[in-house]
Amino acid sequence: ITAFSRDAQPDPRASPDPMPSNMSSRFYPWRELVDLYRSADIVVVPVVPTNYVAGITSILEAAAVGRPIIATGNPALKDAVADQDIAAWVPPEDAAALRETLLNLLEHPATLATMGDKAKAIQAKHHGFASKIDEVIAELTAL
Repeated sequence: ITAFSRDAQPDPRASPDPMPSNMSSRFYPWRELVDLYRSADIVVVPVVPTNYVAGITSILEAAAVGRPIIATGNPALKDAVADQDIAAWVPPEDAAALRETLLNLLEHPATLATMGDKAKAIQAKHHGFASKIDEVIAELTAL
């Protein structure tokens, strides 16, 4: 799966040409996208260096369904993530570090399970309905 934004100019590095048969780049309806996240062993978010938070939606969606995440440690992206433990971070454009991290994690299923559980708990803490409802109640009570 490759991701792209309708708000950004496509980067030619985002998708190989020609596209391999085991890769796709298209719009996914919400339920199909959630199923893809849930079926992933690891969600990898390798964005190129940017000064905006490219990749944040993918990280938050993967965390919401409890998947382990490997992400590029762009400063803007890391700053946007409330808890750095939500992902294993690799340097931008360091394919060797990404490969090493991915292979290491695939060899340790218990670590993957722990990462997924932790990501889901962090996501729920910062973005779950319960925390948002508590914030709304506190604001309304203050009125």
